[in-house]
Amino acid sequence: RGQTRRVAEMLPLLLIACVAPLYCQEVGRAKGFQQRSPRASILRRFRARSEADVVNKNVVVIGGSFGGWTVARKLSKMRDLRTKEGDPVKLNLTLVDRMDYFEFTPGVLRALVEPSNIPKIHGRIGLGTSANVRRGVVVDVGDEEVKMRPLDMGPEKDEDKIQSLPFDYCVLATGAKYATPIRAAGPEEWTCEDREKVLRRN
Repeated sequence: RGQTRRVAEMLPLLLIACVAPLYCQEVGRAKGFQQRSPRASILRRFRARSEADVVNKNVVVIGGSFGGWTVARKLSKMRDLRTKEGDPVKLNLTLVDRMDYFEFTPGVLRALVEPSNIPKIHGRIGLGTSANVRRGVVVDVGDEEVKMRPLDMGPEKDEDKIQSLPFDYCVLATGAKYATPIRAAGPEEWTCEDREKVLRRN
């Protein structure tokens, strides 16, 4: 009997404990309030801090062939980069090359024998990366910036038209030289259309 009496005395308290939160929640909805969990509040403060403390890092990659393309592709896939202090890092990638195409060099010999394979060895430069591709000729690499002459400037060498690309990190991936026609010989082969014409002639 004693236990039954204690349970009976506790029933009203249990009902209040169960019903009170539901009642408060319904009242809050009726008044236009929205329940916010502590976790959601912490996440919002964290996102606000993250957006305010983003550290931008400029990366300039010179050369868009195998080496430069691989570096740009790997960096484009990196996520959740942070400084030692824990601030998020955003990479601003710039890829500089004279060509407007990527060429699979090992396939050139076969393409020369079978011209039908020529289009298969070419692709868009910077494909699969988040890099901003800039066509131009690099004229100087300093400690903090790369100076380049855009190809749309024409043959004249006007120093006022030289563009500067500031960087925090610079990757030199200018490749190697091969005998023509294994590798493009000069400006007359810097576009995919012109390069394919040269390969077909050979």
